[in-house]
Amino acid sequence: MRATGGLNDTIKTFQPKAGTGTGIKFNAYKAENLLHALKTAVTAYHDQETWQALMLRGMAEDFSWDFSAKEYEKLYQKALEKVSK
Repeated sequence: MRATGGLNDTIKTFQPKAGTGTGIKFNAYKAENLLHALKTAVTAYHDQETWQALMLRGMAEDFSWDFSAKEYEKLYQKALEKVSK
């Protein structure tokens, strides 16, 4: 829930009206922000269609080492291209 480190990198903010995102998180370390995130989660949970879609989007994310390795390969390739110029 608290948007820190890897959690912030991997969770895409849930946007109920747009029907996008993979989770619910908050940035500022304040009680009211946690409360807002919890209320958002409870509201989504009570709308089973919304909750199911949120869960499915989250489960569809690829955090495998194969995916990560390909992303690193792209990054290294960009670095090599810059050095070659």
